[in-house]
Amino acid sequence: MASRLVYHKVTQDDFNELMSMRKACGWGEENVPNHISRTLTGEEMTTYIFSLPPVDGSSSSPVGMGSIELVDGYHGDLELCNPAEDRVMISSLFVYSKFEGKGYGRDIMDILEGICRTELSAKTITVNTRPRQEDGRTKTKQMAWYERRGYQEFREERPWYSLSDDPAVPRLVACFLVKELSA
Repeated sequence: MASRLVYHKVTQDDFNELMSMRKACGWGEENVPNHISRTLTGEEMTTYIFSLPPVDGSSSSPVGMGSIELVDGYHGDLELCNPAEDRVMISSLFVYSKFEGKGYGRDIMDILEGICRTELSAKTITVNTRPRQEDGRTKTKQMAWYERRGYQEFREERPWYSLSDDPAVPRLVACFLVKELSA
């Protein structure tokens, strides 16, 4: 089935759109320049913007974003991405709320996983996400979604996401999932 989305690698011209997405999701605005520069070098990470195709001469409508990391540029964690083992990480997956529940997140993951498989010859994909709701017991919808896609937890949860440069501000806990790609 053909994708309902078009996509492109980010460029400097995408700065405002990436900032808009980061503001909408509530995390990582400070990472936008890094995402762009790492994508432009093409050696460590590629960030994509996904959009609905233009209709009748109109401009495309951005739906979300996602990145593929070959090197974990924030933590240097070889369990998450390791070029020597053909292990990559899909990160920064985001869909604008007005497009949630319509299958666009699935479309974006299908495209990103396809790039990992065909263009990067990856054997393993990792992701990380918030594991539980505020009650500490109930899985987040994101974690359950990844599990339905065939991802499984592969190591213990740990404090991971920084919401501040202040070391006194506690990090949010993340869980780590992996999916082995079939040949």
